Amino acid sequence: MAEKKNYDVIVIGAGPGGLTAALYAARANLKVVILDRGIYGGQMNNTAGIDNYPGFVDIQGPELGEKMYQTATNAGAEFAYGDVQSIIQDGNKKIVKTDSGEYEAGAVVIATGAVHSILEFLAKKNMLEKAYHIVLFVTPLSLEMKMLL
Repeated sequence: MAEKKNYDVIVIGAGPGGLTAALYAARANLKVVILDRGIYGGQMNNTAGIDNYPGFVDIQGPELGEKMYQTATNAGAEFAYGDVQSIIQDGNKKIVKTDSGEYEAGAVVIATGAVHSILEFLAKKNMLEKAYHIVLFVTPLSLEMKMLL
């Protein structure tokens, strides 16, 4: 088996949350790796226009993802592809096993975001082309996810 790659911080997820965590950890002079099974940017890559992100009147999702990635990597964070299989506590270290290797760090940030899905009943009724807004929110205290239509 290949030797574990050692870092101070492992960030799992390369969406906005993961890229931001990696940026700040790298700026604190920590050795950081960002792990994701796909391209950086997360769900932003599936978003045509973003008009509510500070500093940009209107920006394409993939472009914002690229800018966030560049900012994190320019600060020193590394990016690696891998589908996380397990996280194991080994004393003060955490070992993250992926399908492409093993990583070890003192801290792990899990910023895997959400998986975009379409409500089955909307798809069945061919209602996706109509003006429905699907809102997902997390309550701060309970972290219960609720879907509103």
